[in-house]
Order: sequence, then structure tokens, then C-alpha cells
Amino acid sequence: MVQHNETKMAMVNSRMEDQITRSAERHAGSYEQLAAKIGSLESQIEAEHQSYRDTEANFRKKKERVEVDLAAHIAKYDEDMCSLLNQTKKIENEKNLERDQLIELETHFLKIDTNHKFQSEEIAVLSTLQQRRFFAKGKLHGTITNIQRVARGEQARTFTQQLRNKKSKKGK
Repeated sequence: MVQHNETKMAMVNSRMEDQITRSAERHAGSYEQLAAKIGSLESQIEAEHQSYRDTEANFRKKKERVEVDLAAHIAKYDEDMCSLLNQTKKIENEKNLERDQLIELETHFLKIDTNHKFQSEEIAVLSTLQQRRFFAKGKLHGTITNIQRVARGEQARTFTQQLRNKKSKKGK
């Protein structure tokens, strides 16, 4: 029995060794496959990692170009806005100058209009005075004519009376 047990044990040991050997071979094969798979995955990961790095580098370059372009656009915009601001200030100054000139001209023309109005009023007053003078002169002339007529009439009557008196004195 001991022998039988030893044979069984040897058989079990040999089977186990076979199984261990087969398992070790399978394990070694699986290990190699997994190692190969790990190697391929690592190379794939490295390739993807490199691809992502390249993509990131491209994006960074694009970003830098876009930032440079944006900075140029901002600088151009700032220049344009400064130019427009200067133009606006210049136009504002011209507007203020023209407004001051307009006020000065309005004041000047107001004075001229006032002078024209005053002159028109003076002309109207002078015209009225001239009409009154002409009327007064006409009245005076008429009155003087009447006075002269009366005086000459008196002279004529006196002269006629003197002539009659002289004739009557001669005839007596």
C-alpha cells in the first residue's frame, strides 16, 4: 500500500508537474502574447501621445498666429480709433470756432440791423419833418404872398389915392 500510495503520489506528482509545465507554458505563451500586446499598446499609446503632442504643437502655433493677428488687429483698431478721436476733436474744435464766429456774425448783423432800423426811423422822421417843412414853407409862402398882396394893394390904393389927390389939387 505504501507502494501503491507512492505510485499514486508519483503519478499525481507527475500529472501535477505536467499540468504545472503546461500551465507554465500556457502562462509563458499568454505572458508573451500579453507582453507583445502591451508592447504594441505602449507603442500605440506612444504614437497617439506623439500625435497629440504634434496636434497640440500645431494648435499652439495656430494660437500664437491668431494671437499675433489679434494683437495686430487690436493695434490697428486702436490706431484707427485714435485717428477717429483726433478727427472728432478737430471737428469739434472747428465746430466751436464756427459757432463763435456765428455768434460774432449774428451780433454784428444784429448791430447792422439795429443801425438800419434806426436809420430807417431817422429817414422816416426826416421825411416827416421835410413834409412838414415843405407844408410850412408852402403856408409861409402863401401867407407872405397874401401879405405882399395886401401890402401892394395898400400901396396901390395909397398911390391911387395920392394920384387922385394930386388931380383933385390940380383941378381946384
